[in-house]
Amino acid sequence: MHEKRKQVIIKSEFQYKFILNTLLITLITLNVIIMAAFLLEGKFGAMGLPFSVFNMSVVAMELVAVVVVFFIGRSISFRIAGPVYAIERTLNIMNEGDLTQTLRLRAGDQFVEASDVINRVIGNYRERLASVQGILASNDPLTPEQLAALREQLSWFVTEKADT
Repeated sequence: MHEKRKQVIIKSEFQYKFILNTLLITLITLNVIIMAAFLLEGKFGAMGLPFSVFNMSVVAMELVAVVVVFFIGRSISFRIAGPVYAIERTLNIMNEGDLTQTLRLRAGDQFVEASDVINRVIGNYRERLASVQGILASNDPLTPEQLAALREQLSWFVTEKADT
């Protein structure tokens, strides 16, 4: 089941930088087109008319392009910022010791592969910790078999970097 997010601006700093960079690239490209149009209009168009229909249509197209690029940039950034927010939220919950949730992203979001890995990690941790909890559930002293099983489950977690 995929979660539906309604808030479009989630990581505002990232998203606005992304949108502004996209707009800047678009504006630079369009201004180069406009300068070329003015140069060509001066060589081939009616001389002495400061606002020709051609030049005004290029300016109008630039404004339309800016609006379109803004909304496209916002949509694309949402498909990136939303998953980043969900991943951060899930990792923070895991950091608090809660391994009961799974990370769910919407269809079409970026980082679906990363969410699958995070969900496998959560599931693996959950299984190993449940095994350890099962071994320790009894207040009786541990048998050698239980102690070996406990060591096996805990040895899976690497907590120190090997010297190389």
